[in-house]
Amino acid sequence: MRMTKVEIRLFLTKDAVKFQTVEPHLQYLRLITVNFGVEVFFDDSKGGLLDCH
Repeated sequence: MRMTKVEIRLFLTKDAVKFQTVEPHLQYLRLITVNFGVEVFFDDSKGGLLDCH
């Protein structure tokens, strides 16, 4: 599952870079990034980050 989380982060990062080229979609992309970022963060908090350390 950790691999999947990393892939999701990389995928979101790549999408962010692609969408950042389009200015009108920047704000919308930021909202999506924040929402997904929070979800992924809480997902890792359940044990991912603790297990790593």
